[in-house]
Amino acid sequence: MSESASSPNDAGDRMSLADRATDMLRDRILELTLEPGLRLDERSLLEMFDVGRTPIREALNRLMSEGLISARGTRGFFVAPMDLENAMQLLDAYLMAERMVSARLRFDHPGLVPGLEELDREFRSHSAADDLLNVTAANAAFHHALAEATENTHIQQFSDHLHRLARRLSYYTYRAEKSMSDGRARLFDQPSEDHRQIIDAIRSEDRHTLMAVMTRHAGLFRSRLSRLIEGTMQSEIDFETV
Repeated sequence: MSESASSPNDAGDRMSLADRATDMLRDRILELTLEPGLRLDERSLLEMFDVGRTPIREALNRLMSEGLISARGTRGFFVAPMDLENAMQLLDAYLMAERMVSARLRFDHPGLVPGLEELDREFRSHSAADDLLNVTAANAAFHHALAEATENTHIQQFSDHLHRLARRLSYYTYRAEKSMSDGRARLFDQPSEDHRQIIDAIRSEDRHTLMAVMTRHAGLFRSRLSRLIEGTMQSEIDFETV
């Protein structure tokens, strides 16, 4: 075999490395280690993640499609910005997505309720451990299952895209609330209760209640961010202050 040829195992190894690089880079962006607007230097990423140039480039392209990274011509790749106007636009779209999902969700979707119950247990477990990054992952998985139950590919893709972007904003909000509290704040009580009510509404096939709870649930995210901004008197979101 020539040096330029590759075996199926080689391709699989590269894909595994690309998956690993994507996951690690995504986590650094979501947990704000790589802050919004930061230029991503390829050499630094190679050292940070200890993988080759090809997996890093694949990871950058994948995360650009997710909206977490942007390309600026010859200037290279940058972590996508997240200012106040952008955040509020995201939350407006997030609210619309939740209403669409609740309106079109199919109550007879196979395994829906047991699947949601398992995902909610994961959410509660990560909440109890105060694992903010995995809290946002579990919440996104819960809402992915709801969107999937619409059995509408376009609604699911729209919802998934917004929830991927919202993970970073959610992490920021939780971290900021935690840093400003006395240590006894129960940050996840209301989201957990909302999840329970969503599952109950689906189990009883109560569309009216489902739409009301999911609308309120989306609005909770916006109100928490608004209170945070008002409380700190910030005109812009500063990801480095908390």
